[in-house]
Amino acid sequence: MGSRIYQLSANVEALLAKVTPAVSLALPLLMRSILATDFKLRELVSQGINFERAVQIQRTVNCLFLSLFKSWVQSDSVAKKFLTELNGFDFLLDRLFSKPL
Repeated sequence: MGSRIYQLSANVEALLAKVTPAVSLALPLLMRSILATDFKLRELVSQGINFERAVQIQRTVNCLFLSLFKSWVQSDSVAKKFLTELNGFDFLLDRLFSKPL
C-alpha cells in the first residue's frame, strides 16, 4: 500500500513538472485577455451596448477565469509567480472590488 501511495505521489509530481511551464506561460496571457475584455466592454457600453448584457458577459468572464485559475494554480512555483511577478494579488483585488463596468 505504501509503495502505491509513493508511486501515485511521484506521478502527480511528474505531471505537475510538465504542466507548470505551460501554465506559467498561459497565466499572464489569460490575465491580459481578461483586462482587454474589460476594456472592450467598457468601450462598448459607452457606444450603447446594453449595460445588463455587458455585466452578464463580465460575470461569465470572471467565472471562466476563476475556473481556469483553480485548475492551473496547483503548484507553489506557479502561485509564487502569480503573486510576485504578475502582481496577481492586485489583479484579484481589482476583480473582486471593482464596480461592474
